[in-house]
Amino acid sequence: MEKILIVDDKESYATMLSEVLRTRGYETVTESDSSKALAVAQSRGIDLVISDFAMSPRTGLEVLRELKAWDQALPVILITDKQHHPEVVREAEKEGCLDFISKSASESGKLVDFDVLFSKVNKALNLRKLLRENQRLRTKFHVESLVGCSRPMEEVFALIQKVAPTDCTVLIHGESGTGKELVARALHDHSPRRGRAMVPVNCAGMPEQLLESELFGHKRGAFTNAFSDKAGLFEEADHGTLFLDEIGTLPLSLQAKLLRVLQEREIRRVGENTTIKVDVRILAAANQPLQEMIKKGSFREDLYYRLSVIPIEVPPLRERTEDIPLLVAHFLKNSHVRHDAQEIRVLPEALDVLCEYQWPGNVRELQNIIERALVLCDGRQIRREDLPAKLREPSLVSTDSSTTGADAEHLVPSLDEVITHVEREYTARMLKKFHGDKKKTAEALKISVPAIYRKLRAAKEAEEEARGTEG
Repeated sequence: MEKILIVDDKESYATMLSEVLRTRGYETVTESDSSKALAVAQSRGIDLVISDFAMSPRTGLEVLRELKAWDQALPVILITDKQHHPEVVREAEKEGCLDFISKSASESGKLVDFDVLFSKVNKALNLRKLLRENQRLRTKFHVESLVGCSRPMEEVFALIQKVAPTDCTVLIHGESGTGKELVARALHDHSPRRGRAMVPVNCAGMPEQLLESELFGHKRGAFTNAFSDKAGLFEEADHGTLFLDEIGTLPLSLQAKLLRVLQEREIRRVGENTTIKVDVRILAAANQPLQEMIKKGSFREDLYYRLSVIPIEVPPLRERTEDIPLLVAHFLKNSHVRHDAQEIRVLPEALDVLCEYQWPGNVRELQNIIERALVLCDGRQIRREDLPAKLREPSLVSTDSSTTGADAEHLVPSLDEVITHVEREYTARMLKKFHGDKKKTAEALKISVPAIYRKLRAAKEAEEEARGTEG
C-alpha cells in the first residue's frame, strides 16, 4: 500500500486530507511541524509528499528543497493559495515540484477539489511505481540501453534473458524507430560472444554488388576497383555476432547466399572458389511484414524460417505510453545537446502532451523531440510551449475551409468535454489492459466499481446521442 506524507502546520487541515485519502485506500502520515518533514519521510518509507506552501518554521519550498536533496525521485505536490505569485510557482518547479493543487480550485466549499487531488495523487504514485519497477527490472537483468517497465517491454526483457545465452538465430520485428538494434545489442552483450565483435550492417544502405562484397569479401580483380583481397563482415564477426538490419530489403540472390551460410556455416568471397568456415551468430531485424513479402515472392520462405528461430516483437511506443516518463528521463540523462540536461525538468503539462501523442516515429522520434526541446527551452524546465505544434495542438476543429467565424467556434470543444473524452479513453484503455475486469480496473484507477459502470454507461449514452445527431 502506498504511503503518503501530508505536511501542514494547520493540523486540522492535514487530518482532513488524510481522512479523504484514506477513503481511497492510501496509507497516510501527517506532520504539522514542517521542520520534521525530512525525518518522517526518511523513517516511514514515504512514496509521496503533499505539503502546504505557506507554513512555518519552514515553508513548503524549503521542505521541497530538503526532500529533493535527499531523494530526487520522491514526488512532491504543493498546495498553494490563489494569491501566490507565478514566479513563486516557477521557483518550486525549478526545485523539482511534480505538481500543484490550488485551494481555490473548487467553489463547493472544500478547500481543494477532491477529484483533482485524487487524479494528481494517482498520477504521482504511478510515476513513482514506474521508476521503481524499471529499477527492479534493471537489477534483475541489466540492459542499459533499453528503457521501459510496461508489460510489452517486460516480455521483451524476458525473451532477451532466455535467448541471449544461446546461439539461436533471432528475427527482431518492429516499426522503424522502436529500438530493434538496441535489442540486438542486448542479445549480444548478454551472450557468451560478448567479448568479440557485434557487427551491424544495414541491408538497405548499399547497392547489391557492394553489399555482397561487404558481407562476403572479395578476391583481388573480382570486379572493377577490387585492387586487393578483402575480408567481409562475416569474417569480421567471426566468433561474434552479425546483425542484419532491414533484412527485408536483401536482394533474392543474396538471400540464397545467406541461407547457405546459415546451413553450412561457411562463406565464399566474391571471385573465389574456396570456402571459409565462420562461427557467427546471426541476428536480423525487419520493419516490413516478411510473410507478406513471401506471398509476393520477394522474400524466401526457407530463409524466413531459418532466421525466425526465435522471433522478438518490439512494441511501438503508442502501445507502451507508460514508459514515456522513463524514456524522457533517460534521454535527459544521456543527452549530448546540453551538458546540464540531467538537471532539466519536464513539467507535468509537457509530459501530459508527450504521453498523449501517438508517436508514428516511435522512440527515435521522442528522442529527437527531447533534444529539440533542450535547445529551445529557457532555464531548467521544458514547458508545453517548447514542444512542436503537432504535439501541442492536435486537430480538434474541422479543417473545412467553408467553416469560419462563429460556426468554427461551435466546433471547438470545451475544456470539460476534452477532459471527459480523455477520461473515457483512458478508462477504456485500462479496461482493455485488464481484459474487461472491472474490479482490477477500478483498483488501478483508485475509484469504485460502481463508478466504472457509471462511466461506461455515460460513454454509451454519449455514443448513442452522437449517432442520433448524425442520423
